[in-house]
Amino acid sequence: MQIAMLIVGTRGDVQPFIAIGKRLQDYGHRVRLATHANFKDFVMTTGLEFYPLVGDPKILAGYMVKNKGFLPATPSEIPIQRKQIRDAIIANPAAHGHVHVAEALNIPIHIIFTMLWTPTCEFPHPFSHVKQPAGYRLSYQSVDSFVWLGIRDMINDLRKRKLKLRPVTYLSDWGPKIDVVGFCFLDLASNYEPPEPPLRWLGSGDSPIYIGFGSLPIPEPDKLTRIIVQALEITGQRGIINKGWGRLRNLEESKEFVYVLDNVPHDWLFLQCKAVVHHGGAGTTAAGLKAGVKEQAVELAKAIESEDGVDGAVKSFLKHLPQKRDSEKMPTAPQSTFMQPLLLPVKRCFGMAS
Repeated sequence: MQIAMLIVGTRGDVQPFIAIGKRLQDYGHRVRLATHANFKDFVMTTGLEFYPLVGDPKILAGYMVKNKGFLPATPSEIPIQRKQIRDAIIANPAAHGHVHVAEALNIPIHIIFTMLWTPTCEFPHPFSHVKQPAGYRLSYQSVDSFVWLGIRDMINDLRKRKLKLRPVTYLSDWGPKIDVVGFCFLDLASNYEPPEPPLRWLGSGDSPIYIGFGSLPIPEPDKLTRIIVQALEITGQRGIINKGWGRLRNLEESKEFVYVLDNVPHDWLFLQCKAVVHHGGAGTTAAGLKAGVKEQAVELAKAIESEDGVDGAVKSFLKHLPQKRDSEKMPTAPQSTFMQPLLLPVKRCFGMAS
């Protein structure tokens, strides 16, 4: 098969799909990952094909920090985000054109995300402001409806002008099944050769605390850097500060107990640390749990070791393909040593279906 994967978001959104794409490529399929130009080198060094999408993920991240989710704080925010999504085409929930192009081409679509996107009473929608459990399930419909109201004219213009499809009045459910397969980790540590300076610093004392905020924009990076350094000094800890998109600064005055670095594979770095302080992004959270950093994470790390989310995602993709016609044989995944996949059918909502 020729498989196009369209991913909108930050590095934490893109990285798991690289892992899925590489596994599909191993099975003999041709995989092209369409995402923001910021990630071109990252994608191409993994051996996948790349196609650029318009839109800047840093603008999206800044918008979500400012508004604490998808819902805008003021109406003036809506036109800015409309410009960011006008050319979105096909396969995580934030790329709003996927289902329509798939309909026009009459091809299967499989939508995957790193966070819960299915209505439930257990948790609120990840991009909602809902705090009370009574509103958790309703929060999914609320976010869905609000986003749809903001972009429905653009979607229907795309359907009529470009895709020659009838307009739709609402984005209704697209299918009956959801598979929860575990996080899709991309192994970067095994091929990573750390530079000598951080290795020398790591070996010069106790295990440090990692502090980083990934793709989270920081309004006052200089001030936050000073606060972090002061906290480490007061508590007598060594710390690694990851600059990230927040632009945390190099120190004006060198401190022996602080090391500032740029991007380093989390699956290597977190194993060198005693604790991880971060922004709560899906990828960083998963990497911290897998590393078993802090005593409370050890049991979760053991459970994660028994999962293969990449294998589960690929099997889910193949399982939900349309039934084969008599003259065709649909591709399947080879047998693997995947240990007890976590496949939980739950009710369908907009944004996650095959």
